[in-house]
Amino acid sequence: MLIPGARIAQIAAEQLSRMSGREVTITGDVDVTLWPRLGVSAGGLEVGGAEGEDSLLTATTASIGVEAGALLRGEIVITEIMAESPVIRLVQHSDGRASWRFSDPASGAQIESAPVASEDKRPLSIRKLTVRDATLIYATEGAKPLRFDGVDLALDWPARDAPAEITANMAPAGAPVTLDLRIAGFADFLDGAEQPLGA
Repeated sequence: MLIPGARIAQIAAEQLSRMSGREVTITGDVDVTLWPRLGVSAGGLEVGGAEGEDSLLTATTASIGVEAGALLRGEIVITEIMAESPVIRLVQHSDGRASWRFSDPASGAQIESAPVASEDKRPLSIRKLTVRDATLIYATEGAKPLRFDGVDLALDWPARDAPAEITANMAPAGAPVTLDLRIAGFADFLDGAEQPLGA
């Protein structure tokens, strides 16, 4: 009863905005959840796209898990994000730009935890990301966009220096397909660097 759900959601959105360089908006009613994860649930989540593009992600409902011990210290450490029935738009440009690259090395943008003293600020990793019943749209310049409905995605990334395990379930041609992926340097991958991929 004493946990300020709206404040947690606001700080989480600010952190995600700093991480991605995109505007992150949490909309609708915000409620505190205690089980199966400590955090907040919201009526909607939107991650803005790059300049001139549609939103990268829009979800009708979303929940954000936070670390209980950090919360007691006055910090918001995001451990998990779950989105229900989102629309995800991935855009690849001919010059190499991609909508899913969440940082621009030239901008100096960094992922930070908050609120802590400036000398204690450190990179923040989202340890788990779960997406259920998504619509995935992938577009490249000069080609017809690909659209997949009913996609389930899961990201397990326990630490920024750890590999990321990604699972995707979809039925692009009517038959179910499961993809299991492992990206060794996921933090560098998000910065645009080439990384080994196991699938």
